[in-house]
Amino acid sequence: MIFVKLIFMKRTKLTLKQLSTQ
Repeated sequence: MIFVKLIFMKRTKLTLKQLSTQ
């Protein structure tokens, strides 16, 4: 379950980066 949390956090960070770039 920890791995899932890490992946989720990573994806969220990437999404935030893309949003801020736009």
